[in-house]
Amino acid sequence: MKLLDEISSTKVARPTRGRVFATMSITLTLVLGGTFFGYAMVTGTDDDPGDSPVPMSSWVEEATAACVTVTEEHPVLTQGPDARTDGDNAEDVDAGVTALATAISELPTPEDASDEDTVNEIIELGNGAAEAWNSAAEGGSEDDVDEASSLTSTFVDELVDLGADCSALN
Repeated sequence: MKLLDEISSTKVARPTRGRVFATMSITLTLVLGGTFFGYAMVTGTDDDPGDSPVPMSSWVEEATAACVTVTEEHPVLTQGPDARTDGDNAEDVDAGVTALATAISELPTPEDASDEDTVNEIIELGNGAAEAWNSAAEGGSEDDVDEASSLTSTFVDELVDLGADCSALN
């Protein structure tokens, strides 16, 4: 076994500072780029098509789909005004109207500004109906239930007037 003193030493050329800096810079760029790309792949991009404005015809189709979904999930809304104003159904109707108002408010905005204004008015009607049913379900009077039912009818009528097939909810 040879000792270190017995091994002949030779000079090894060391890389220049410029070469070290270039290597480190390229490595850092690749790591950061890979990290960003990986993050974007995992989380998705900000260009969500659901956030962009849509033509009014598409909005009406999506509103119809929301009405159909609410109809399936909350059948008490399809049983007419008598079932809706029955005090025993107040919590179920509250849940259905709240679900419909939420679904409509989450739809993408229409492209045209006047259509957007109309839709915003309908969303406000829906929010008002949901709040009224919330109050009625928490022990409101018969007048509160009648008011909530009237607001719901107005909300659904406005959706129908725009062309959404929500007539089953009236």
